[in-house]
Amino acid sequence: MNDKSKELNTSVKLINNRLNFSGFTNGNDPVSIDYTPPLGDNLGYTSLELLLLSLSEDKYCPVYSMIKGNVDVEISYSIRVKS
Repeated sequence: MNDKSKELNTSVKLINNRLNFSGFTNGNDPVSIDYTPPLGDNLGYTSLELLLLSLSEDKYCPVYSMIKGNVDVEISYSIRVKS
C-alpha cells in the first residue's frame, strides 16, 4: 500500500487515436477513460463520471471519520452538471 499523505502521482496514456486513455495513480490498477461517440468509443469511464465518483467519495470519507470520532470536518459544496 502506498502512503498517499505525502505525494500523489498520476499517469495517463493514450490508447488509440481517439479519446481512449489508460490512467493510474501511485501504482494502483489502471482505469480506462474514454468519451462517448462520435469523439470516443465508450470504452471506459468519462472524465465527468470519474469527477463525480471522486466528489462523492470525498464527501463520504470525512463523514465516516466524524462518526468514528477521529476528526471534526465541515463540508459545504454543490455540483451542477449539464451535459
